[in-house]
Amino acid sequence: MIGWLTDFFRLAGGLLYWNGRKTAFRWRRQPCPCQSPSDSGRAGETRCEACPTWNQPWRFRRICPDLRQTPAGLCCGVDTADVRPFWGRALAYYATGGLAAYLLIVLAAFGLLRRIGYPVQLGDLTWPPAWHRIQESRATYFLERGTHALAAGNLREALFSLNIAYELNPDNYTAGLTLARLCQTGQPAFSDQIYEQLLQRHPAQAPQTAQAWLRALLARGAFSQLQTLAYQRVLADPATAAPWLHALIFAGRQRHDPTPIQRLLETPTGQPWRALLETELLWLAGRQADVTPRLLQAWTPAHPYCVRYQADLLLALHQPTAAVERLASAPRLPNSEQVRIFLAACATGGARDRLRREVGNLLGATPTAPAVDLLATHLIRYPDADLLALVVDRVTATPLPPTDDAFIAYTALFCAAGVGHDAPRQRQLADLLKQRAGSTFAAIDTAQEFFARREHPQGIGGILVALMLSLDTTYALHERYPLAMSPARP
Repeated sequence: MIGWLTDFFRLAGGLLYWNGRKTAFRWRRQPCPCQSPSDSGRAGETRCEACPTWNQPWRFRRICPDLRQTPAGLCCGVDTADVRPFWGRALAYYATGGLAAYLLIVLAAFGLLRRIGYPVQLGDLTWPPAWHRIQESRATYFLERGTHALAAGNLREALFSLNIAYELNPDNYTAGLTLARLCQTGQPAFSDQIYEQLLQRHPAQAPQTAQAWLRALLARGAFSQLQTLAYQRVLADPATAAPWLHALIFAGRQRHDPTPIQRLLETPTGQPWRALLETELLWLAGRQADVTPRLLQAWTPAHPYCVRYQADLLLALHQPTAAVERLASAPRLPNSEQVRIFLAACATGGARDRLRREVGNLLGATPTAPAVDLLATHLIRYPDADLLALVVDRVTATPLPPTDDAFIAYTALFCAAGVGHDAPRQRQLADLLKQRAGSTFAAIDTAQEFFARREHPQGIGGILVALMLSLDTTYALHERYPLAMSPARP
């Protein structure tokens, strides 16, 4: 075995050494390197001086096939003048050896990567143009690891793994979106950066990305960025402009900044919404007397969002009857919007008996998560101790099923209890949420503190960013505790 290994290494070096010396001989730069100079130099009579150092001299034939076995021993099979190098043979040996070594390395790497858990394919390692898939496989591995960690409640491990997954493959949309959502609480600037990258890299998923970013910006009260995002989305997709118009208007009111609305009015995209945008500019300017007549008119085009906008402003002007009439004389709004406006009209107009009947009808025999969420949001905008007790007692007697929608509805009801200063029911709902979350859910304790003291270093945005709430509930809480509000406001 040792002799074979010794000859193997002699072969590896000898292919270059002897072919190199033979090449120099052919160029007449040195004497023949491998024939004995004391012999005749004729074929079959001249001994080979290169092979005796080998453990098995006959193996030298792999370097020089001219070697011959004769009665006198191993001799050169050609005359001195015909001695030549065999570079083709050398190249074939080196190519075969290199390929064998390459395949061994590939197999070893494949086994190691698969043992770690990377879902690589053998072809991805073997074929160099496919090596980029190794990074993608590693990204997939860390994405799965982060997903499992998130499901297990291990937030630190989830952030670590998802961050690596996104760094390895920035085109992995799922990893980027999940990471952006997780970072929006502790690392908002990093989260915004990822959302921006996702919008640029994945235009086909832009609506989904923008909606997720909207929720993050709205929750933490980043209204300046929300104005920019909403303005860009209205221009990018006029067909779905309504929710972005609402975000743009809401952010403008929070910041008392009409500039983006004025800019939108000057674009072709803003022309179909001219009546609404002009009315909003008057509202922001405090010209309520000029706003009221506009709200009682039918706008063209009669978009459902225009009707909602008119009804909401009429409610803000304490004209509930006119708000309900606008619903009846315009295109049909989604049922949830009609119910929301009708409940608000009853609360604004003081129709308490009618309001209580409508709430009872909404709850029905078996309350649903959408109905509870709608009622909780209404109670945030229009606190009512009796109605809050009715809703909480009903969902306590008939609990909602253990779904995400139910968790969101319970959280909204928890916030409504905080707004209504109903500490016992808020504690009851807090315990229920912790039980359903299966954890201490520290964000609930922080929220309880906020509602008790009306104080938080980051305002209501510091609370909402850590809670699961619907968009309308988030809007309602920002209305209740606006950005410019004094922390100690009752």
